[in-house]
Amino acid sequence: LRFSEPQKKAVLNWASQLGVPDVPTLYTLSQCQERIKGLIGDSVKPVTTGMGHRIFIQDIPYLIAKDYANPLTRSAIWDYPINRQGYAAQVFHGSKMLFNIPSTLVVPTVCVNEHIFFVGELLQQFDGSYFILEQFF
Repeated sequence: LRFSEPQKKAVLNWASQLGVPDVPTLYTLSQCQERIKGLIGDSVKPVTTGMGHRIFIQDIPYLIAKDYANPLTRSAIWDYPINRQGYAAQVFHGSKMLFNIPSTLVVPTVCVNEHIFFVGELLQQFDGSYFILEQFF
């Protein structure tokens, strides 16, 4: 949650008025935020354009890595296609998955009936024969 400077001052003042012990000053709070940014990094990079405009660019690979490293967000990330039994819930579930995808773009796993299967995994069919998956879809 991002707060403006006046909002931060109001919250800290409110906490002091309620008698909360050890309420930090606004300066101490900002110093703590800077230390945390120094430890975990900042995904926003300020850039000045040739015309002098200041823009901010997000470091997308860094943000994705942070999401994978966070156990709370990692469990919600789906990085394999899901067999939805005839309907597409997401763009990547569409029929384009069925047509000659380059092997560099093929995902290493798929989820079918709540079971996750991996490329290169030895699998057994219902008739008892075995096979090793090379590509899904």
